[in-house]
Amino acid sequence: MRWLVDGNELLLKLDDDKITRLSAMDIWKNEHDSLPVFPSIKDIGLFVSNMTAMPEVKIIPSPTSDFGKLQLYVRDDLFNEVGLKDGHLSDHVVIGNEWIPFTPELLPALINKLDDADVEIGRDLTLIEYLRCIRDFNGEEWFEDKLIVNARTLSDTALSLPSEVTTPLFTGNLYDYQRKGSNWLVEVMSQGAGAVLGDTMGLGKTIQVIKVMCVLLNRKPDARILIVCPSSLVENWTREIAKFSEGIEVIQHIGSERTGDYRRLTESVVITTYDVARIDSPVLAQITWDLMVLDEAQFIKNPSAQRTKRIKEIPRHIGLAVTGTPFENHVSDIWSIFDFCLPGFLGTRGSFESRFKDDEYSASVLGEIISPLLLRRRLEDVPNDLPDMIKIPMPIKLSMREAEAYEFKKEHYMNSVGALGAIGNLRKDLARPGWDQDCITTQKYDYLQMVLQELTLTGEKMIVFTDQFIAIGEIVRWCSMELGVPTFELHGKVPATQRQEIVDNFSNVVGSAVLVCNPKVGGTGLNIVEASHVFHFSMQWNPAVIDQATARSYRRGQKKNVVVYYPYYVSTIEEYMWDRVANKRVLADRAVQVNEGETINKNELIAALSLNPTKR
Repeated sequence: MRWLVDGNELLLKLDDDKITRLSAMDIWKNEHDSLPVFPSIKDIGLFVSNMTAMPEVKIIPSPTSDFGKLQLYVRDDLFNEVGLKDGHLSDHVVIGNEWIPFTPELLPALINKLDDADVEIGRDLTLIEYLRCIRDFNGEEWFEDKLIVNARTLSDTALSLPSEVTTPLFTGNLYDYQRKGSNWLVEVMSQGAGAVLGDTMGLGKTIQVIKVMCVLLNRKPDARILIVCPSSLVENWTREIAKFSEGIEVIQHIGSERTGDYRRLTESVVITTYDVARIDSPVLAQITWDLMVLDEAQFIKNPSAQRTKRIKEIPRHIGLAVTGTPFENHVSDIWSIFDFCLPGFLGTRGSFESRFKDDEYSASVLGEIISPLLLRRRLEDVPNDLPDMIKIPMPIKLSMREAEAYEFKKEHYMNSVGALGAIGNLRKDLARPGWDQDCITTQKYDYLQMVLQELTLTGEKMIVFTDQFIAIGEIVRWCSMELGVPTFELHGKVPATQRQEIVDNFSNVVGSAVLVCNPKVGGTGLNIVEASHVFHFSMQWNPAVIDQATARSYRRGQKKNVVVYYPYYVSTIEEYMWDRVANKRVLADRAVQVNEGETINKNELIAALSLNPTKR
């Protein structure tokens, strides 16, 4: 028999040439026994240390995995790290000419924890295995992550197969940061995990998801995709998919005429609302969706809500949460959203809340655990990629009930006050809040509130333009009383001598604030560059009115990218007005006068009133 040193491991070669491992206890006894059974390690120039070594496990880079591999380490007498070879199974180590036993029972306990996490020393980690290591081992004195994978590093290094990047289904053009984001999503999905895309408003989350959908359908042409979003975003998703992809069948599963038979949902992409998904979860649950997307995923942040429970019951291979406000107030928000993206990863709600409290330490620990699955970028993170002004048209589709109310009012007004009066009255009715008996819809208020709730978390300011006085009052009320941010208003009843003071007060607020303006009052002559978000609540006939209002923020002195929102109701006079503004049409025949110099012709009046939202 004789001793061999393989790397840092002491092995015993038996007389029959078989190699065996002895425990540290057996070697120590042999060295101190008056009648030793085995040769002494002194025969090969080793001596027994008077100290013990503590094994450590570290995640290190691997040339064949983005998520690294586990390696066993010990420290020498100078506390330098010594990496042990893959397959080191002995509870002792050789460093130089010193034989050092491990701290008793530590290695078996460590191996048991690795077994519980279903990972092995020396084997490349998958994303799921990496996440388990971070979740289960962070805080252990024997563990260290030397790789530190997070969504940003992963998006930079995500492998991009040419066939996926150039999929013919996707027809859009991505900014570099959007390409990285979609690559990251594809990589995470390929690992069988869900994720949270938490980019702030204006960075184009929708187009990144559409790219991922195209990659999925290119890989698997019969893939099924379910998109759940607020009702105000259904039409925008439909139009964006049509704009940035080719050959993808889409159906809106909404309204009283939607099918109750899952077998009739044959399209590749089904778009529905949170309320419909809650009600129709038994129908939608008959399909195992390859990808399920929750837009504005903060709608499921309350894990006790029936909406959250029913949506999570819908089977899916991959869950993707899209939200600019991923975690607003409590760590339970994180659990609820990640329980959709990767069910069970953060444990039960009870075990999660026992481990993580609403404090900075828990937030820090939790942040490390979820960082590979959460990509959140702000406008200032990608300043070189974006245009100075980002325009976000937002088509909003009326429900059938709302569409019928619109048509009823339109016919009534045309018979009572004529075409011109009908347009004026319909513009007012589309801006009325829910408590007003003549209200047609509140979806634009809902959309504004979603945007503002996100902006308040990042401390940004917004100007809201509307020429409807009742809308000014409602927006001011909601922002100041329910959202709780400093809110200011500028309209014709505010004396001209006080207007600059109001702008100054708005600009001097530290953090979020809202300025609600009539575009004819706040739209000219004022410099409001402290606001980097502009929301045109009421569409205007004259493009110059909108452009002049936007220019209050987007002008010399503005140091940020300006995001401009243009919500409008589909198949109503507002869509006609939006098309007119977007196309910058110059009117040749100004036969009809509308409000302070804004003019349209008779043909345009007829065309605007001919749009019918009940015709789907």
